[in-house]
Amino acid sequence: MLRARDYGKELARAIGDTYPSREAQSIANWVLEDLFNIPPHRFHERISFSEVQRLRWDDIIVRLLAHEPIQYILGYTWFYGRCFEVDPRVLIPRPETEDLCRAILTRDGGFSENCKVWEIGTGSGAIALTMSSERSDWQILATDISSDALRVARKNQLRYPETHSVQFAHHDIRVMNDGVSTFFYGDGFDIMLSNPPYVPFSERIPERVRKYEPGIALYVPDSHPLCFYEEILRYRDYLRPNGMVCVEIHNRYANEVAGLFSQKNLGVEIHQDLHGRDRILIARNLV
Repeated sequence: MLRARDYGKELARAIGDTYPSREAQSIANWVLEDLFNIPPHRFHERISFSEVQRLRWDDIIVRLLAHEPIQYILGYTWFYGRCFEVDPRVLIPRPETEDLCRAILTRDGGFSENCKVWEIGTGSGAIALTMSSERSDWQILATDISSDALRVARKNQLRYPETHSVQFAHHDIRVMNDGVSTFFYGDGFDIMLSNPPYVPFSERIPERVRKYEPGIALYVPDSHPLCFYEEILRYRDYLRPNGMVCVEIHNRYANEVAGLFSQKNLGVEIHQDLHGRDRILIARNLV
């Protein structure tokens, strides 16, 4: 019987050729916490495997070696301090995307009660549910083209009763007159936000992303990488006075996306992510 941290080192070594050493150890620690319900400050304790735990442990290693994301293997991830269910029907929320929420929630001269928010392409619902958990007085509509993704989002909503007012709905932003326009737009929105697809098909990305995460939430044509920002801007007239659009962007196309929004009489600012890359664009209605 070994100490928990020794089993963690064993797992990290097993997947060391597939993941960088620091990431491998982080994954190993997460597996220990999940499988044995033991926090890191108790990793010095000795533990033993039940038969079920040993089978699960071996299965996790096999799947990690096949590049399957640990979030899909365990069935959940953490975002803005909250746990969200994820599976291959939805994109895994990234730490960088937390900046999208933070840019709005911590903004000086922020929005008051009854702020009306529309998230386009909600996926797992992590962004919309985070916003609602932090600001229960805001009215939030979260839409997605994927019915499968919306099923995951609604299941996540059940984890957080305080988000009951978030409305999830199926919607294709490419179709403005789809029979639900009045419900969606009404008298407009104070905030429109999105983490849209922005990765060109030809771009090389990690195998675990390319192989397992939903392409519909990732890719754009090489010949038209800004297509989803153009679609979002077709709804520019639904932005209320002093309203704000907040989107995640590809650092390679930051200037081009900024140019698109500036042409719509929006004041643009770009924020960098944890790694110093251009990642969040905020556009304020100047009308």
